[in-house]
Parts: sequence; C-alpha cells; structure tokens
Amino acid sequence: MRGAKTSCALKVGEAASSGVKSALMALQGTVVKPVDGGIIDKSPEATMRNLGKLTRSGLKSMDPAILDIMLHKCP
Repeated sequence: MRGAKTSCALKVGEAASSGVKSALMALQGTVVKPVDGGIIDKSPEATMRNLGKLTRSGLKSMDPAILDIMLHKCP
C-alpha cells in the first residue's frame, strides 16, 4: 500500500484545520487588522504580495539549510 508520508499527511491535516478555524472565526466576525497582522494587509491581493516578498527575500537561505539537514541525516 502506498500513501503520503507521515509528515506530509500532518501538513495537510494542519492546513485543513487552520482553514476550518479561519472560516469559523470569519463567521463570528473576527478579523485581523492590517496593523496587527504582520504580513496581513488591507486586501487578499496585498497580503499575497507581502507573502511573495517574504518568500523571495526572507527564506533564501532556507532551501540550502533544509537540503543540508536532509543530506546529513543518519539513515
């Protein structure tokens, strides 16, 4: 039998959980104001632009770091 690795399944579960929690909060009228939310901005499009900036600049060294960890793990 084949399927997702445990870590991948956990990521999907967490993403689904976060989506449900966000929907429930939205239904209750809970919002994150742009001044309180870090990369959260006035519109979804602006928030996505901010996320793009973060991933392009702030995470440049992450891929090599993750690859280094993976290559040097004990089998």
